[in-house]
Parts: sequence; C-alpha cells; structure tokens
Amino acid sequence: MNLKTRIRAAVLTPAEAQIAGYILDHGEAVMEMKLQDFAAAVHVSRSTVIRLMHALGLSGWKELKVELGQWLRLCQDPGHSVDVNLPFSPEDDSGQIAARLARLYQDTLQEMLEVLDHDQLEAALRILEKADCTYVVTAYHNLSMAANFSDKLLSIGKRIQAATSVQTQDFLCCNARSRDAVVFISYSGTYHPLAELIDKAAR
Repeated sequence: MNLKTRIRAAVLTPAEAQIAGYILDHGEAVMEMKLQDFAAAVHVSRSTVIRLMHALGLSGWKELKVELGQWLRLCQDPGHSVDVNLPFSPEDDSGQIAARLARLYQDTLQEMLEVLDHDQLEAALRILEKADCTYVVTAYHNLSMAANFSDKLLSIGKRIQAATSVQTQDFLCCNARSRDAVVFISYSGTYHPLAELIDKAAR
C-alpha cells in the first residue's frame, strides 16, 4: 500500500488529515526534516505527529519517511504516474494514448486491491452463492459493467437480472425476497438515487 492510499484509507481527524496533506504536498522537504522540525513546520506537537503515524499504521517517523520516499519515487516515474483527469494530451499519438490508458487501468486496479477488505468480500461472495436470484442495480456508465457481471453469473448457472431503468430498479428493490441478493455498483458511492434504493432493498 503506497503512502497516498494509506492516507486515503485511514480514519483521520481533520487536523491529522491536514498534516497528512502537508506531507504529500511537501514531500521532498519533509524527507530532509527531523520530527521536531516537521512538527514546528506544521505548528503541532510531536505527540500529534506520532498519533498520525499510528493512525496510518506506521511505527513512527522513520517508517513514515521510508514510505514517503517510496511514494516520491513512484511519482517521479513518468512511465507509472498518469493524471486521471488529463491522462493524455492532443499531441499524443495513438500508441501513447493506449499505453497511458492501460497504465491508468492498472493503477486503478492496484489501488482497489490495496483498500479491499477481504473479509467483506468473502461475506459478499457467501451471500451471492446462497441467493435464489441476484439483482444488479446501477446507472449511467456502470451499466456495461453490470451487464458483464450478469453474463458471468449466468455462465455459472446463477439467476441474475440487471435492472437498467429507474422503474425496474425501484420495483426489484421493493419486491426482492429475503433470499435474494441486490448488488449496487457505484463509482463514487454518492449517487443519491442509489442510496434511496439501498434503503428500500434493505427493508
């Protein structure tokens, strides 16, 4: 797990999140600092910085600097780092575009694997295995993912239906039985109608 992913996955107080952001934004300078110098630079006590290290699952300042150094090297590797918002420019040829998109998918999958909770994944698999029927609910650009997932479950003999319209999604969530499973696919987890459907399905 790289340092940025570790920070994203941690449960931090607002003050700790601000300190962590400073570390990422001023990485080169932080690498040269001692603990007391860093604490003074961010205007907090040494104990506050140490609490942040523990919240990140690190033993202390030395281990943080090791992780920070690795992350900085990762960022400096032009073959690895791809800006998700601007992955290519108008000057890039088709080969460069294809290579950067491939790297972007690899980075996304790697980040997903790093934050994946394996116990929760196993619990979800057990639910799907026991379900009489599985319904897949999503919207917009995730519809192709839902169709692909449905095809895979059908190929192993599982009953599954991807709900593509708002009306169908609402009907299935309100009428699913206790032995059915409903899978929600959301990229950000913030699409408001899905939150309402999750509540209906749970009830």
